[in-house]
Amino acid sequence: MLCIGFDVGGTNARGCLMEFTDATAPPRQLAEVKERIRDTRAPSQVAAVMADIATRLVEQEGVDPAQIESAGVGIAGQLDKTGNTVVGAPNLGWTNVPFKSVLVESLAGAGFTPPVRIVNDLAANVWGEFCVGAARGHQDVLAVYVGTGVGGGVIAAGKLYGGHGGKAGEIGHSKVVPHGAPCGCGQRGCVEAYVGGRRLEERLTQDYRAGRSLGLRPYLPVELRDVDHMHMDAIIRPDVADAAAAAGELYADGLWSYVADLLAMAIANGAMVLNPGLILLGGGVLRNTKELSRRVVERIPSYILRAAADDIEIRFGELGDDAGVYGAALLARG
Repeated sequence: MLCIGFDVGGTNARGCLMEFTDATAPPRQLAEVKERIRDTRAPSQVAAVMADIATRLVEQEGVDPAQIESAGVGIAGQLDKTGNTVVGAPNLGWTNVPFKSVLVESLAGAGFTPPVRIVNDLAANVWGEFCVGAARGHQDVLAVYVGTGVGGGVIAAGKLYGGHGGKAGEIGHSKVVPHGAPCGCGQRGCVEAYVGGRRLEERLTQDYRAGRSLGLRPYLPVELRDVDHMHMDAIIRPDVADAAAAAGELYADGLWSYVADLLAMAIANGAMVLNPGLILLGGGVLRNTKELSRRVVERIPSYILRAAADDIEIRFGELGDDAGVYGAALLARG
């Protein structure tokens, strides 16, 4: 059985061609294609990118599109109960988009007619880790991913938990600062507004341009060190602040302590409600910021009731970027 697993975030869309050879064995990844969508976010355009990815995948393997028996999509947004409509996707700028029908039409135009299942991208991630990754053997899992934004997924009693409206796990929009910074979701004080990768890039870049963080200069690429001649599109990435914080630079150290506290608090609050056996961490920001990750892991237990903290393991995902495509493919297969 051949299946395509898609992972659609706020920056990139990635597709993998998967082969299932045994009902009990993990799928085998045959090919992958990744394309940028950060500047191409209209639903029809994203669907067209995904159809192009699917075409390139089958061409790489010499497969007829008719041989694709299912397609699973993990997307960075909240879906309705049916999984047909993306109710909100802050990092894509979507509200109430009937994306399943848009995608099915686009795939059909490229010769693909498999059943399509769409889920939240972090639900796909945690399901992938639960089936073939770091969460194997755990029946109750809280997963938290920090990438372009902040999201999560929940496994309860060995099953993917969506909640009443299918929106469980949206830990990125839990509030950590009353009336705080505006978030892409339209509300204020969400942990994503402080810890999400895009927000960190904005803050680091703005503070440096304003002269509030000139101690970062030695850690920056040479072309970014001269504030007066920085290109208008220049971005300072979190790994720069991470290196500076690890070395004790004052600005980065203070920012990272603050950010780590907010994220650890949000994770701990989720853990107190769910009582998981495993807190699973992942996402591009945490993978690329060892110092920030260390501080978050160190702080989480201090915010959890001791009786609950003693039973919780904290672990990082094993599958990296593959978690979402594996999970989407496994969920589409059923």
